[in-house]
Amino acid sequence: MNRTPILICVLLFCSWSAVANAQTVLGIGPGFFIEDSDLSAEEQASVELRDESFAYTSDGFLSGSIYIMKDWTESLRLGGQVTYYGTYSASVTPEGDNNDEEPQIYEFGRLLEISARIEYLLPVTDTVDIALGGMAGFPILIPDGDFQAEIDRLKDQEVGVFDLPRVGYLLSPVFGARYKYSDHLYFRGDLLFKWEQLFLFRTTEEVQSIPFRKTWSTSTLRSEFALGIEVVL
Repeated sequence: MNRTPILICVLLFCSWSAVANAQTVLGIGPGFFIEDSDLSAEEQASVELRDESFAYTSDGFLSGSIYIMKDWTESLRLGGQVTYYGTYSASVTPEGDNNDEEPQIYEFGRLLEISARIEYLLPVTDTVDIALGGMAGFPILIPDGDFQAEIDRLKDQEVGVFDLPRVGYLLSPVFGARYKYSDHLYFRGDLLFKWEQLFLFRTTEEVQSIPFRKTWSTSTLRSEFALGIEVVL
């Protein structure tokens, strides 16, 4: 008799039971960030090519996150996180002879991130743990402000663009530490370095019998320090 299927079922059941009975934590807190970003942007109508690119930093510096994680093993945890940046606006410093002018503000819209998160906890003392991990997920931009105005301009010219949220991808290592205040409450700090890309326009078509192409995407390296509390559920 082949016992392999039975052994596999037993192992899966044991793993599921261990995860089902594992500790679950809910974390919440603010974040503070700085970033270096680039908008790579071109618009071509017929043979006329226009470069609309610019480098920028975020006009804001605050974010808020909430995450939930469950123990997979004694030290390994898996879960998900949502981070909200509010209105995401670019601060663009004029180039050349105009670099002493005030930065120009370009509003993209409201930005949030939905990510999977994994981390490994290394005990240092009875009350302090070091956390090493990573995140991968999808930034979502809801158009507003100047970016929405650009969408409306293209729609008025009969270009096939849409008002739906724009998406992309993000990757980040996570370096953190947490302090045990009680059996059900931890204080925590994390340092993240996020590589993020958003795809804003990717359109190639004919508009009134004229070849038209528009490509916009952002590339961002964001350094973020997050504070928060963890509650054991």
